[in-house]
Amino acid sequence: MALTVTVRLPGSAHPDHHLAAWLGEDRRILHCADVLYGEGDEHLLRDLLRRCPGCAVVALHGPDGVLRIGTRHRPAIRRYRLLTGHARTAAALAGALAHARLTTGT
Repeated sequence: MALTVTVRLPGSAHPDHHLAAWLGEDRRILHCADVLYGEGDEHLLRDLLRRCPGCAVVALHGPDGVLRIGTRHRPAIRRYRLLTGHARTAAALAGALAHARLTTGT
């Protein structure tokens, strides 16, 4: 599912607006989405950042229960243990928040 997301972070004067897309979407949407989310490993995360020019953030949950978040501007991948059974929702939300932090500088 592709979503238009608006995030207003505390301390930020302007909200962040971006397009978030699940990896199952049409390739045309994946290539212009700001945030991609879904299931996969670090290799897929790095590959998506390389292949999708409009993407700033990728958030993927793995079968190991770890959520991985990577950004185009920072080489390090952040890892979080998921505490919920709603992995797709957690990946979408984490990706949206990461993008908001990047664009608002908070």
